[in-house]
Amino acid sequence: LFDVDVSVNLLENTGLFICFCRDITERKLAEREIQQRNKDLTLITALNDAANREEELESVVQTFAQATSEMFGARNTTLYLLSHDEQYLEMYSSALSRQTVERIERLIGTSIPKVRIRLSDSPFLQGLLSNRNGSITAAPQDIKQWVVEFAKNASMPPALRTLAQTLVPQIYKIINIHSIISVPMVASGRTIGMVGMSSSGEFKQEDLERVRKIIQQITTVILRKRAETNVRRQLRRITALNEIDRAISASLDMSLSLDVLLGEVTAQLDVDAACVLLLNPVDQVLEFKAGRGFRSSAIRRSRLRLGQGFAGQAGLERKVVHVPNLGEAGPLFIRAELLKEEQFIEYFGVPLIAKGVLKGVLEIFNRQALSPEPDWLHYLETLGGQAAIAVDSAQLFESMQMSNQELITAYDATITGWSHAMDLRDKETEGHTQRVTELTLKLAKHLGVSDQEQVQMRRGALLHDIGKLGVPDHILLKPGKLTDEEWELMRQHPEYAYKMLLPIHYLRPALDIPYCHHEKWDGSGYPRGLKGEQIPLPARIFAVVDVWDALRSDRPYRKGWATEKIREYILAESGKHFDPQVVQAFMELLDEYPDMMQ
Repeated sequence: LFDVDVSVNLLENTGLFICFCRDITERKLAEREIQQRNKDLTLITALNDAANREEELESVVQTFAQATSEMFGARNTTLYLLSHDEQYLEMYSSALSRQTVERIERLIGTSIPKVRIRLSDSPFLQGLLSNRNGSITAAPQDIKQWVVEFAKNASMPPALRTLAQTLVPQIYKIINIHSIISVPMVASGRTIGMVGMSSSGEFKQEDLERVRKIIQQITTVILRKRAETNVRRQLRRITALNEIDRAISASLDMSLSLDVLLGEVTAQLDVDAACVLLLNPVDQVLEFKAGRGFRSSAIRRSRLRLGQGFAGQAGLERKVVHVPNLGEAGPLFIRAELLKEEQFIEYFGVPLIAKGVLKGVLEIFNRQALSPEPDWLHYLETLGGQAAIAVDSAQLFESMQMSNQELITAYDATITGWSHAMDLRDKETEGHTQRVTELTLKLAKHLGVSDQEQVQMRRGALLHDIGKLGVPDHILLKPGKLTDEEWELMRQHPEYAYKMLLPIHYLRPALDIPYCHHEKWDGSGYPRGLKGEQIPLPARIFAVVDVWDALRSDRPYRKGWATEKIREYILAESGKHFDPQVVQAFMELLDEYPDMMQ
């Protein structure tokens, strides 16, 4: 059969006609070739447009697969890329139509994960990859062998893989493939992947030639997109490291720092879950501290001795532990029962070491097989280093906080001891220091004084009369009235307090009360005759409370005053001895909590 062009001419007045037939096979072939080239150029343009739109590699590949299938009337087009270690072929476009995939998933009763095929166990695929000119497979037994190897070696959960192998005849029937074109993707003499195109009809040699030319273009696009992806990935990773550094620097809260870190770990490494186990140095046990991406809270119960399980091995040996398939790890995966709902496949355990000391283990889990490149592994170790720094910094801060708190507690205990010693020295005022301290803090809180300022006021109140240690006993404990000379010495005790406490850096912020609590609002007080707001607020607050407690307490030379009489006296001294605003606040406190003042 061939194409012809037929023309018929009628001979005038003869009833005859002349028929001309011309063989146009070559013209038709040329037209078809032009059409095919136009289609090829259209596909190449579409690929370049997708690449220029900065679409991800997967999107570009999917565009190629769909357009190629339509162009050749193929049942499907599949693009595989070699893993970095060249041990696996990884599927980057849907090998089957969505409808076909759904039929197979209904048959096996579960979803199909991303496919990775181990080449060492797939001689048929190895043969296809080695033929760089490409090939057409049409023999049913060869196609069935491809399905068998796929079901046997694709990286899937063991139960799913076993089921797929059992159902090979049914799967072969469903996919309905009679012919396959396979063409390796080669760049600079190195194979980077393969394109497979299947059809329920028959492919011709000219189809193979066209596919080979198109694949040269998609190979170039893939290399370009990979380079762009790597640049963007490196920028994201650098940004992520900066974010982690900022989190560590801005907050010494370990939980917050680890939460930021684990968020970046799962995002930048593109893994499903990650957690940090911290080493308890007392019993040498790794315990859960923080996690991200887990479906249940079971991981929180993780508790492993050093050397126990994969995390314990990573910690003990101080090296990264990699388990490609947890389902095949057997009893070595001692948390299999604990994490059975998670359906994890691949695992990494990274020891967290800071300043030569093991701090814990960073664990990475993924529900599909990974194909980590060297820079991925290097980044994982870098993140492990960041995690170790975060843990070490937080632990150091916690240790410093604990030490500081212990020191503060010791200082405060010493201050309390001094105040108690002063009370014991003067039996008549025993208990006075504790009472005025408590009431001073209540009044300060009522006036809105900050918690930090109240801490210093407490210390100042406890030590308000420490200067009296410089006053001789015969004056301090004299039962009668003091002479003018004795009063002069007594009035020196704020100066003594100042000289005693000033050299103690820790107590300098508390000096206001010991030094200034005898100053008066109108400037008639001592030792410096300060006036109004020249007097520090803590001293103005304490002055009211000190007089209140002194007047209501019994003395050898008088009985304690009644509450109402003291109120009247303090109100009368408002604007003279006392700050009027402090007096008003004190009266409000008396009215609001009358029992507190008893």
